[in-house]
Amino acid sequence: MNQYNVLLIEDDIFQRSLLQKQLMSLIDCKVQLSGDGEEALSLLNGYEPDIIFCDLNLPNIDGVELVRAIAQKDINSSIVLMSAEASDIISSVKTMSEVYGLKNVHMLQKPMGIKAINGILNDIKNDFTTCNKTTEPHLVFTENDIKLALSSGQLIAYYQPQIDSKSRVVSGAEALLRWHHPEYGILTPNIFIDKIVDRELCENLTHLITRLAIKECKKWHDNGHFISISINVTPSDLMNLAFPDYILSLLGTYNLEPKYLSLEVVESEITQDLAKYLDTLSRLRLKGINTSIDDFGTGSASLIQLITSPFSELKIDMSFVKKMFEDKKYMIAVKATISLAKQLELKVVAEGVEQHRHASFLSALGCDILQGYLFSKPLASDEIDNFLNKHAELNNLLTAAI
Repeated sequence: MNQYNVLLIEDDIFQRSLLQKQLMSLIDCKVQLSGDGEEALSLLNGYEPDIIFCDLNLPNIDGVELVRAIAQKDINSSIVLMSAEASDIISSVKTMSEVYGLKNVHMLQKPMGIKAINGILNDIKNDFTTCNKTTEPHLVFTENDIKLALSSGQLIAYYQPQIDSKSRVVSGAEALLRWHHPEYGILTPNIFIDKIVDRELCENLTHLITRLAIKECKKWHDNGHFISISINVTPSDLMNLAFPDYILSLLGTYNLEPKYLSLEVVESEITQDLAKYLDTLSRLRLKGINTSIDDFGTGSASLIQLITSPFSELKIDMSFVKKMFEDKKYMIAVKATISLAKQLELKVVAEGVEQHRHASFLSALGCDILQGYLFSKPLASDEIDNFLNKHAELNNLLTAAI
């Protein structure tokens, strides 16, 4: 982007003028000024800036009301919330903004230094880059479309590497479902998975991804890469008392030891039929298969589920990792979660690791496994083969140099 269009909404004349000068010194931008919420809303009729800096304490219409109104206008601007109020208030408004549908929302605590402003602007530049690279088409599919994709071999597995936080060697990978659509290319599950209500189709998808993943993991072992594979399972899988036998039969077919398999259960999807749920999980653990509570902290029964279930691993949801340096509450939650997991003797995996500071901090806290775009995006079968080979070569060189 050559020049940014910025709308600066600030009622204090001095602060408005100062921030305008700071912005123009940091980026190439054209700044539109507004002193109150009503005027800002009027300006947004027919005008969509790239960035909106919005103070929360405004006359006539306060910042909370203004953000709500902006969300109703379906504006795709990056939003920067500014305030001298307590950080938890700003954080709550940020969360509210995201729930209302605003995509890229940031916070600045007053008084603001130029370093903090520059940091926010760098994050916004990343927003634009990520948006341009990852935006997927708005598509509508039916269950019949998905059944056809399944029967024709269009549903495949991608693999995201997992890295040991201490040695930084590859310790495993998570298998992720993808749709290789003949017209739209590679599609992620968020586009189509919520259309599935048929239980048999859900079961068939689980069978597909487990078979592909276990077969792939065995191939890695045959090539000298003795790493594990993680697979997501659904509540209906855990309600099926024959599910452990199916998994064991697959492991036997491909001659893969159970200790190299981890089954992830999304916390918000944990079933209410506790007896069958514990029956299935306990049998899996008895057979040497690892079980993981996924996206920990985002569901409705976190602690009781963690304590009563035979989990061997806990995965911290990426939302906590991404926000832990922005909001001290998220930081506290990450620290407490890792401490709790360690006391329960669970292995800890962190998702959404995208920056070196994420990796360093989590490693220092005792997090065992790191997963995220800092190390690799999800990879196709041939791509992860190359990834593993390159990492093995690098580790051999480092070992020889010691």
